[in-house]
Parts: sequence; C-alpha cells; structure tokens
Amino acid sequence: MFPTNDAKLLRPNSELRRIKGDRPFLVTKVEVRGRLALPTGNRLRRGEGLNGGIRVSLRSLEAGATLHERMSCKPSSSGLGTWSFSPRRSFAVAGEFSTAGNGQSSGARKRKLRRKKKKFQRRRVKPECGRVSAREECVWKSLGEGHRRLELQRQGALAALGGRSREENRGVSGGSSSNLRIGSRLAWSRNYAAKDIRFGVEARALMLKGVEDLADAVKVTMGPKGRHVVIEQSYGAPKVTKDGVTVAKSIEFKDRVKNIGASLVKQVANATNDVAGDGTTCATVLTRAIFTEGCKSVAAGMNAMDLRRGISLAVDTVVTNLKSRARMISTSEEIAQVGTISSNGEREIGELIAKAMEKVGKEGVITISDGKTLYNELEVVEGMKLDRGYISPYFITNQKNQKCELEDPLILIHEKKITSINAVVKVLELALKKQRPLLIVAEDVESDALATLILNKLRAGIKVCAIKAPGFGENRKAGLLDLAVLTGGEVITEELGMNLENVELETLGSCKKVTISKDDTVILDGAGGKKSIEERCDQIRSAIESSESDYDKEKLQERLAKLSGGVAVLKIGGASEAEVSEKKDRVTDALNATKAAVEEGIVPGGGVALLYASKELDKLQTANFDQKIGVQIIQNALRTPVYTIASNAGVEGAVVVGKLLEQDNPDLGYDAAKGEYVDLVKAGIIDPLKVIRTALVDAASVSSLMTTTEAVIVELPKDEKETPSGMGGGGMGGLDY
Repeated sequence: MFPTNDAKLLRPNSELRRIKGDRPFLVTKVEVRGRLALPTGNRLRRGEGLNGGIRVSLRSLEAGATLHERMSCKPSSSGLGTWSFSPRRSFAVAGEFSTAGNGQSSGARKRKLRRKKKKFQRRRVKPECGRVSAREECVWKSLGEGHRRLELQRQGALAALGGRSREENRGVSGGSSSNLRIGSRLAWSRNYAAKDIRFGVEARALMLKGVEDLADAVKVTMGPKGRHVVIEQSYGAPKVTKDGVTVAKSIEFKDRVKNIGASLVKQVANATNDVAGDGTTCATVLTRAIFTEGCKSVAAGMNAMDLRRGISLAVDTVVTNLKSRARMISTSEEIAQVGTISSNGEREIGELIAKAMEKVGKEGVITISDGKTLYNELEVVEGMKLDRGYISPYFITNQKNQKCELEDPLILIHEKKITSINAVVKVLELALKKQRPLLIVAEDVESDALATLILNKLRAGIKVCAIKAPGFGENRKAGLLDLAVLTGGEVITEELGMNLENVELETLGSCKKVTISKDDTVILDGAGGKKSIEERCDQIRSAIESSESDYDKEKLQERLAKLSGGVAVLKIGGASEAEVSEKKDRVTDALNATKAAVEEGIVPGGGVALLYASKELDKLQTANFDQKIGVQIIQNALRTPVYTIASNAGVEGAVVVGKLLEQDNPDLGYDAAKGEYVDLVKAGIIDPLKVIRTALVDAASVSSLMTTTEAVIVELPKDEKETPSGMGGGGMGGLDY
C-alpha cells in the first residue's frame, strides 16, 4: 500500500507497490520539465507557469525493466491543480497542489511562501470527487492486463472512480460545485452489509416453506421401505444414503429466510444425533408437523405464547408416559433386535453389533472402519479410549465426520504443559524425518507451541494432533503411565531429568491408528509388548485389592478396563465405495441406537409408542383454550411417524393410524416390511426410549421458537456487479484509464 503522503510518491527510491498487483516498482529518477517545482511538504507546489511536467522513471523490482512516465499539471478555478501521469500509460496517480505565487519571481515567491507557511499548512481544502488530499490514501487495484484504475480510500471506504474517457473527464472538471458535491456523495461505497427484515405471517410462511422442503427430502428415508437419496458432492462421486441427518446437512436454499427455517430443522436433527445417535428422521418429521399446525393457529388469531405453554405441557406428559412403559434390555438377542431396526431391517448388522458388545462389554469401545472384502467383519484389538478430544478443530483430517485420523503415528507423552516453540520443534523434525503423523498427549498445549503445530498442519501438510491428558493430579500421571505401556513409549517428566529438547525416537510411542473426535480419543493396537501390558494390569489389580477408598477403586477399575478391555472394530465391506459409505451410515445409526437402548431401555417401535402416548393427552387439563390448542398440536404431530412409515411402504397412512388407535394392545403395530399388524415387541420391532424422547423434546423446542417468531432479519445478497454510474460528479483533470 502506498504511503499517505503524496509527496513521497515522486521521491527517488520510493517504492510503489499495489495491493493486488503483480510487480512492485521503485522510483529511480525525477526530472522537472517546464516550470513545475519538485514536490515538497504535504502538497505539490506548482511553479511560475501554468504548464509544466515531471518525468518519472520507474524500475520493476522483479523484472528489472525501466518505465518512463510523463507527469502533466492543469490548473482549476479553485486555485488548486491536479497532476497525473500521461493518460495512455498503464499507471495513474492523482494529487493536488497550490497555484499560489503565479507570475512572481522565484525569490519573491519563496519569501511569500515562507511568510505564509503556517497559514498554508493550516489550510484545509475540502476534498471533492476527483482530487486526492494528503490525508487520503492511494490504492492501486489490478483490473487486468496492464490496465489499472485509481481508487480512493477515505476513512475506510473505497470510492471507485470508474472508467471514463478523456472527454468525459474534461467535461466533468468544468461542472458546477453542486455536481461535484453530488458526485462526492455518490462516490462513497458502503462497507457494511444491508439487512432485509420480514415480519409476522410472511416471515413464518417463508420459514415454513424451507422446513417443508427439507422435511420432504428427509422423510422418504424413514422406515424399512424408505427410499434412498442421492446427494451431489463438490468432489468425488455422488453420495447415496438413507441417513436422515446426512440428507438434512446437504440442503441449502437460495432464499435466506427459507434457509433459516431449514437451518433450524438441521439444528434439531444434529442435536438429536449428538445426544441419542439416531432418530434424526423422526425429529425432522415431528418438527415439520408441529410448526405447520403452529403457523396455522397463530394465523387464526391464537396467542403464540399460550400455544408454546400448551406444547411444553403436552411434551412433558408424553415423556412421562414413555418412561413408565420402557423396558430394560440385557440379552444379546434384544440388542440385535435394536440394531436390526435402526439399520433399516438388516439383521446381519444387528447381530454384528450384539457380538461386538458381548466381546468388549456394554461400556466397551466399538469403532467402525472400511473393510477390504465384500463382507462385514468383527475384529477385537488391543486399544484404549481417552476421554479427551483434540485441542483445536484445525487438527481435523476428516471433514465429513469431524475427526482427526492418524495412521501409524508417533506418540509423544508429556507430563507438563507445552508452551514454547523450541519444545515442539525437535519432535516435529523427528516426525517429518520418519514421514509419520504425530500425536501429542500433554497436560496442555498452548501459546506459541499450539500455533506452531497448527501452522505446520495447515501449511507444511504435517499430520499432527494434540490432546489434553485426561484426569487430574496423580490420576493423570498414572493414566499417562498406562498409555506409555500400551504404546511402547515413555512419559517425559522433569522428575527423571528429561526434556523435550533432547527427545529421541526411542522415547516416543506408536500404534496402528488413532481416531480423535472433539470429545474422545481411541488408540488402536499400541506397540507396547503384551507382557508389559499384563504386568501393568496386575499392578492395577493389586492396587484395587489394597485400596480402601471407593473413589480410588472406581478410578482403578476404569484404568483396568481401558488397558485390558480392548476395542472392537466393525469392518464394513461392500462391492463399491458408495455401497460401503451407505452401509457405514446405517451401522453408525444402529450402534448409537443400541447404546441408547442399553442406557434407558426400549419401547415398541414403528412410531406406535408416540401414537399410543397421544391418547393420554385427551384428559390433560389446561389453563385456557389457546393452551388446549397447543396440546392438540402435539397430539396430531405424534401420529406423523406411523403415517410416514406406512406411506413409504405404499399404504394409506391415515387408515393405519385409525386402525391402531382403535386397539387396546399397546404393543400392537404395523410391520411395514411384511405389511401386517403384529405384536411389535415379540416381532423384535423396538425403538430405544432415549432416541424417541430426544427427538420429541428437540422437535417441540425448536418448533415452539419458530412459532413465536415475529420478525426475521437476513442479509441482502451483495451486488457483485456494482457500476460506477454515480461517479459523474467529479473530475480527474486529464486522468484517463
């Protein structure tokens, strides 16, 4: 960027550098032509005559070429003149200078200028469009091949001068002062984003349109006969999926108000997925049903806040009813049933998950990876799960699942905080030399050390990640020792006289794979010897027997489980990459749903648990009529899951809902896969309570917020083709572009 002092622009050895140009230039020589004085002070002062010029030589600092530019000056009626480079050249500069002292001798002019020096320096000329004062900054902007235009930067705003011909500039220069003022105002460009505000029914209607369009795309995946959705990707082949949250995340609308409605539904799906791991499609269709009825009620004159109170009251009643009917599961057969339903009826996946839980326990670690065959496989490896995730999201390597995955990494285990650059340089050099990723486990990594790791990850392409060591005090130290035994490394501690500057390759541990999310870290197949691991486990068992504190025993049991339990790996096979990706989405949903079922129990599946719970709302007492309408909104919405599953199976959903509501058996439901009414629990069609409960609570919460929305504020789209049509008010003298 050029200096703000205009005089410096023409001094020898001044460097002219554009903001987005391709070459920097250096002023090598200034020659005076005619009666124009060299620039001094903060303004350019013209000499005795009205005509004159300066010949400036510019040298490219890169190419070594020398350019010669001729400067000319022209007076104006205000006593100020403009100076510029030759119009047909590839550069343009504008400035202002004083015309005082015209017609006097050189000595008289100098004496007069000295007498009026202070007054002259205090003089403030109101800048008009087409003139650049000393306080303004010249910004050079590249417009293409050798063609530049000048932009004025005044108090942070850029005023584009546009591309006018020489004749237009001459005509503008002689214009009236009013035209100059108008041009000056038009020359300002806005440096903030304009907003658009929508109110009331219009705002809710546009949000509802976004919710409906997104829900229509998501609901087709629901049930055993749900359909696939094909998603175009910016790179790679299109993605085929039946996962509701994946479909929802891929949807964006051009209309910003519609997009707000869709984004709020995505928030429901993501929240349900984060808490329960499944139920995203159910949450989406419930949100759509509640918000649709809510908009109709508000448009009919109902009080939005009373509707919200009625909705909350109804949801609390339904959740209480569901909890009272839940059943806990314990057998492998029940676990397999839950996994089968959540994987859209694939029995093989359900049985695979049940076997994995049997191997590592219900609280064990189960991960999912790509298989190398056509079939699904289960493998149990030595591993450990740490309850800490990555320190910074910049370490993420897999943007799809927001995780950092490192294959065959080196593992640095440090007891204290790492803050200095020198502490991480040596270990980074080791990782780079061995061409292997690096995982750092320490009390904390911050300041310059963290910045260095992130910079090397982003700029140098080194795969690196840092996590905080789990636990506190002695428990943290013991956990780090367990990790060192598992990975075959050592804990770097000052107690043993070790420091990071002298770390060697033998000090670092390693493993086959590390997967780090924002919440936890899974280390698979550490390089530690089995004998060392078993000896460490024996030490922990002895400590458990000798400990008298229940708290210490609990922590020791956790350490023993992490060190000896292992990790189950589900390897998903398929004939193509698209098939494997689609199956992995379903296996992930099934695994999360199974864990949720073990945690809170199960209820009859197929959406009938919500359908039968709606009967409890008939006798619910409310404070007023508007709250009663809110209860009815939930009552109608609870029928939507059964209706959608039946419709996707090619059956009239309203007929199925009507028949089920006439029954007294709370376990009776519609088996969409076989097309018949069966006892769902006996048939193995069950849903985790946690999934159903979370979907309903999240959907009701966000729908209530949208129903009570009265105004929506969005940014107006930026006009990418701003024309300089309003620039006609100011003149640049003989400046051409």
